[in-house]
Amino acid sequence: MNCRMLPLLLGAGLAAGCGRPGSDEEVGVGRRVGSVAGPDTAPEEDIAPAPPLVGGCHVTVRAARSGIPADGHTAVPLSLVGTDDAGRPLPDGTVIGVVASSGQVSGETALRGGLAVAELRASSWPGDIQLTAPRCQVGMAAPLRFEPLQAVSAQLHLHGSLSEGTGTMREFNADAAAAGLDLLWWTDHDFIFREHPELDLETIDWENGTAEGELPGTMATGSIPWSMVDRGGTLGGASLSVLAEAAAEGSYGARVEVGEVPAGGEHHRSWGLSVRQIWQQRPTLAGLQLSFRVRRNAMAGTATFAVVANLSGAGEGGRAIHFYDGLADSSAGSDELWVPMGARTGEWVEVVVDVSALADATWPEQERDLSTSMFTLALSAEEGAEGSWDIDSVEFRQALRGQALLDAQRGFLAELEGAGGPANLVGQEITGLAEGHLNAFGSNVPLPDYPGLTGGLDELVAVAHAHGGIVAFNHLFGVGCTLADEASRAEQVETTLAELLATEAHGCDLLEVGYRERVGQISDFLQVWDGLALEGQLLTGIGSSDIHGRGEWGEAPNNFITWVAAGSDDEADLLHGLRRGAAWFGDPTLFPDGEVQVSFEAPELHASTGQVLVGAAGPVHMRFAADWLDATWTVRVIADGELLAEVPVGETGPFATDFTVNAEGLRLVRVEVVGPEAYPVLYTNPIYFFEEGAGLDPDRLPVP
Repeated sequence: MNCRMLPLLLGAGLAAGCGRPGSDEEVGVGRRVGSVAGPDTAPEEDIAPAPPLVGGCHVTVRAARSGIPADGHTAVPLSLVGTDDAGRPLPDGTVIGVVASSGQVSGETALRGGLAVAELRASSWPGDIQLTAPRCQVGMAAPLRFEPLQAVSAQLHLHGSLSEGTGTMREFNADAAAAGLDLLWWTDHDFIFREHPELDLETIDWENGTAEGELPGTMATGSIPWSMVDRGGTLGGASLSVLAEAAAEGSYGARVEVGEVPAGGEHHRSWGLSVRQIWQQRPTLAGLQLSFRVRRNAMAGTATFAVVANLSGAGEGGRAIHFYDGLADSSAGSDELWVPMGARTGEWVEVVVDVSALADATWPEQERDLSTSMFTLALSAEEGAEGSWDIDSVEFRQALRGQALLDAQRGFLAELEGAGGPANLVGQEITGLAEGHLNAFGSNVPLPDYPGLTGGLDELVAVAHAHGGIVAFNHLFGVGCTLADEASRAEQVETTLAELLATEAHGCDLLEVGYRERVGQISDFLQVWDGLALEGQLLTGIGSSDIHGRGEWGEAPNNFITWVAAGSDDEADLLHGLRRGAAWFGDPTLFPDGEVQVSFEAPELHASTGQVLVGAAGPVHMRFAADWLDATWTVRVIADGELLAEVPVGETGPFATDFTVNAEGLRLVRVEVVGPEAYPVLYTNPIYFFEEGAGLDPDRLPVP
């Protein structure tokens, strides 16, 4: 273990030993060394003992659990048994008045038949708990202790088969298990759930006389154009036309024709449905049905027409189902299924197929876990061939929508979890507004009511909060992935910070900071995050990957996760930990088994990561510790966005370092861990310093 004492920083140092990270002896666990009163707290006062009850008073306290997470919010029921010296129940109506040395006892009832109940709310600082009463002797059936919180490693932004891309829920669960992650918190795009069919691209009927059209979209996005885009190919004489004579019903239909075919083997041409954003993506979990009407006008030689459902990233090693007329592709591999469409010459035929059932039967290892980007029209032909087909009323319907699809996803993930995978929770990525994307976490947060939405992102965040959820502001500099030049990045930092300050980050709780490179470098994300905190806007920083594709996570630069300090991986505990900033983020592939336990504290003031110290003055002793760091890494202390000190780790294994800061005029202190050449490894959330506590979230304050 390597443990160093930083030089005195911004004030006088406070001596501290170099014991094991998090040990009681070194960080004062269980000792009330001192605290700073917040807006709703006051220094503890000694209570003078009152005269004993006649006949004596003895109370035995039993708690629902002996080890209670020191999270400041867990409440544990207590049962109180009161007797006199002779063992007889104390009189009905007696109030014992139990007091805890840390945490808070509340809701105590008067004795009835010698029994009463109360509730113990946890402190946010670990330590043993002593219970006393002014006039009674109090004994505990078992020792009580507020236990240090444990790290829950969580991927907080990922997309599987309910979003665009090649990723599946099964594969990401397997990847997470191999990497040692505890939790996947899914945030598929809200439009995948298609709560509002009026915004849905469900039918292509060509009735505007062209191979393009518009959807109404949302208030923020405006109308959404769609079109059948020529994907090209070597079959230059082929065409797609919208004609009145090609209609099965209504005024127009589409005609696909093979013209002059070049010599030299088989040639291809295709037209794919293209629509902005994700209006065309659909999961097989939803129960997908494709239907269309088709008429063969002529076919001679080796010519084939197909309507293709492209599954899970076709063209990128994905799968496809071809509903065809002509000859099946004899060279098709295991990722393709060819199904005759039953077209007839001169006669309209209606084709109705269950895409989900076909996909499940063909690829059972991915049952209910694929997606489709709707359809492509494809032609293939050899020299001398000809053909003409009319197609109309193409419909792509899904049986499960909205909350029903959310419930189906949760059920599917519960099956994976039951088979030994990591824990899974389901949120959503809110993507239908122009101001940016949000991730909403919390099972009770409803899907957005886009047609009825008038208040933009602020309204969506307020709705999430009203339903017990929390919200992250995603990828600060947009959805692009290419790194911008230095001048553009500096401009984006300035613009983004100004916008978030002006809007108060729309009320969001979390900020995606942990991207190594996404339009900006991680230094740009950190600059915005620190800038918000310096102006009093406290958002919990989290690490993200926004992964969509197979084989990306763990290899791509943006593979950060978030470790949440919580009492369990239950949603309520995780939401509380994230809301109060009890989290750090970084690259799990750099740590043994993907895990690292971190503590960042002001021990004498009983404050830890993400919390706010109100009214602190003079020198403040702080400590950073981790149960494993690499010898080649460096620990950096950052105060108000500026580098305060650097400490080489020096020896692989547990690490701890103590330092002192001067609280006067200080706003925040956080810790970074970087590798050689400043390679990003891990980042803590700050401990904040405020002169006054008005307006602060109570969850951010240390709980005595």
